[in-house]
Amino acid sequence: MSAPMSPHGPQGFSTVRGGRGYRPEDVDRYVARLAGSRDEAWERVARLTVLARQMEEEAERLRAAVAALAPQTYDELSERARRILALAQEEAEVLRADARADAAEAAGAAEAHADRVAELARHDAEAVREQTEVRARQGLLRAQREADAVRAEAREEAAAWRAEAQAGLAETRRRAQALLAEREQEQVERWDAAGREAAAREAEQEARLAEMERYAQARLG
Repeated sequence: MSAPMSPHGPQGFSTVRGGRGYRPEDVDRYVARLAGSRDEAWERVARLTVLARQMEEEAERLRAAVAALAPQTYDELSERARRILALAQEEAEVLRADARADAAEAAGAAEAHADRVAELARHDAEAVREQTEVRARQGLLRAQREADAVRAEAREEAAAWRAEAQAGLAETRRRAQALLAEREQEQVERWDAAGREAAAREAEQEARLAEMERYAQARLG
């Protein structure tokens, strides 16, 4: 039959934070008490066994002494001797029965002790396993959150870089177009100036030719 449960766990154990598992020092003290009780039981069994052996040896010695009194029979023994022999036999039988009972009790206590220790070990192992799983899940969630944050930050930085690059490209295109337009305007202005200069020279040459024609006609006339 198992020990009654208390609000602090079996045998007065204090549970660790979260209510899973017991404090190691409580378990150690309880196991030490069980081990002490077991050792005391085995020591008592040993003492009783020695005493029973001594009583058996005494009874055997008495029986041998009685047998050496031949040709007397058991009926011929004195009343005192018969009582001593009977008492020795009864005490030896009682001691043997007590030794067997104590040995059985000690074996049962040792088995119960082993069962309790095994149950405590299983309980603590289960608590440790559950705590490990909880910590593993929490660590995985933290890692996932951190990875999501890193990915989001990377996406934001990439978007900022793309926007900056696009803005720089647009500015470069604008400057190139402005420079091209300026160069085209300068070229147009140079062509216009060259055209005006050529027209002026042509007009000047025509005027000179006309002047020369008039001069020649005047000389001939």
